[in-house]
Amino acid sequence: MTTVKQAFGILGGTFDPIHLGHTLPVQAVAKWLCLDKVIYLPASIPPHKSRPNISADVRAKMVSLACQQNPLFECDTRELNRDGHSYTIDTIKELSSLYPKHTLYFMMGMDSLLTFTTWKSYQQILSLCHIVVNTRPNYSLPELSCLPMSTQQLLKNHRVFTQ
Repeated sequence: MTTVKQAFGILGGTFDPIHLGHTLPVQAVAKWLCLDKVIYLPASIPPHKSRPNISADVRAKMVSLACQQNPLFECDTRELNRDGHSYTIDTIKELSSLYPKHTLYFMMGMDSLLTFTTWKSYQQILSLCHIVVNTRPNYSLPELSCLPMSTQQLLKNHRVFTQ
């Protein structure tokens, strides 16, 4: 008897505040990839963005409320419980250890892809999970040629799916 490997989506962000741009694309990706769960990770102090305007507690409550709208969604506050910056690699390592038999998909917007090669241990992130990039308003697929060379090389070396 063959067991199907479960797949989880992961979406980190400040969620300052959470909105339909965070939930609607994730619903589409979850359906497209047949995800069993999507973990929303509010960031405490993101290293590539300015400090959030709303407190961590309020953002966590907003994300939890948004997650109640979809049984696949779950709010995970592990990054809010850390001191200092929220680094994706630390969270991905923890989730990989917690779910060793699951396929993990880290979701990000096109704006995050622009800086991905500057993230802490981005190569290791790629070894632990798949990356799913959603287009965003004011960012289109033809603009990929305008990405930094390091990001273009990253995309060339890794499988890229578009929908």
